[in-house]
Order: sequence, then structure tokens, then C-alpha cells
Amino acid sequence: MTRSKTGEHLYRHRYIYLFIATMLQVFLTSFIPTDTILPIDAIVYSFFILMILNMVRHSRKLILIMLLLGTLGMVLVWIRQALPVGTAYLVFQRAVFGIFIALIIYHIMVQIIKSHEVDATVIFGAITIYILFGMLAGEANLIIQAIDPRAFTGNVDLNDSFGIRYYSFVTITTLGYGDISPVSQVARTASVFFALIAQIYLAVIIAFIVGKLVAHSGRKNND
Repeated sequence: MTRSKTGEHLYRHRYIYLFIATMLQVFLTSFIPTDTILPIDAIVYSFFILMILNMVRHSRKLILIMLLLGTLGMVLVWIRQALPVGTAYLVFQRAVFGIFIALIIYHIMVQIIKSHEVDATVIFGAITIYILFGMLAGEANLIIQAIDPRAFTGNVDLNDSFGIRYYSFVTITTLGYGDISPVSQVARTASVFFALIAQIYLAVIIAFIVGKLVAHSGRKNND
């Protein structure tokens, strides 16, 4: 496969590769010992950034914005690992990564809406949005926890972000195990907001995809 064909293949299946990168970003580091998590996370995060750049390659402006936010997010994580930081720093770091994720979600959503037919790329893009939304909820809840350490109760370790990220995905899927619970008004409001938006997204995206499939099938029958 030539270089140009490789590039075309990567872009054509951009959402499949982004889905893989997102799944690795969410799950892989959960099964790695804490003392080795940073180097592995850096590799996974770099792959995640590359797949995002592959997705937005048609726009130089978007490439620069994504590269800037992605690189800044990684640098902030490394600084936090090396130096003692305060609440303001943690909030800023989470906000940067949250904005980064929100931009990715927006870009995928726009491309899905503009798509003329439903294929594997559209399906993987829609699934990736849902996973990214869980990541976005995680960053928002981590900001709430950084500002108010008593915002959540239960099996929460203030020095480990995994508990809050886990709680965020449990919230958007409405599983509600109860091992971690929101206590403060802000935390409860955020939980309700993300749970509602996630369920609304699922209902809308299913209707949208079914509508696209029906419209495409109707065009084929008319032809």
C-alpha cells in the first residue's frame, strides 16, 4: 500500500481508528500498576492525538487548535506528576482537556449530520461520541471534586481520578450502583445534567441513523 493510499485508508476509516484510540484512552490504563501508568498513558494519549489529527486533517485551523490543546493537556499532566500543584492548577488542567473533548464531540457530530448515508464510519463515530461524552462528564466531575473535595461520597480517593471517571460513566449509562454518590448541589446538578443529555443523545442518534437508513433505502428503490 503506497503512502497516499495509506493516508486515504486512515482518513476513510478515521472514526474506527478514533474509536480504538478512545477505548484505549478510557480503559487501558485501568489495568496497569500505578508506578508504570504514566509512560503507557503517554503512548496511548499520543495515539489518541494522532487519530484526532487524522480526523481533522482537511482543516489547518482545526489541526493547530487540536494539536495545541492536546499538547497542552499532556504537558499539564506531566507537570502535575513532577511538581506539587494547587486546586487552581487542577481545575485549569481538567478544563483544558474538557474543552478539547468537547471540540472533538462537536466536530464528529457535524460530520455525522452532513453524511449522506449510514455506514460503519458513521456508526463508529456515533459510538465514539458517547464514550467521549463519558470522558467529558469525568472531567467536569473532577473539576467539581477539585473545588469541593466533599462533593462526592463513597468509594472515592481524592488522589486517584479513576473513581470519579468510573462514576461518570456509571451516571451517563444510568446504572447507578450507589458506591459513589453526589452530595453537593453542584455535583447532583451535574449528574442529572449528564445523565439526561446522554439519554437524549441515544434517543436522537438512533432516530437519526434510522431516518438516514430509511431515506437511503428509499432513494435506492426509486433508482
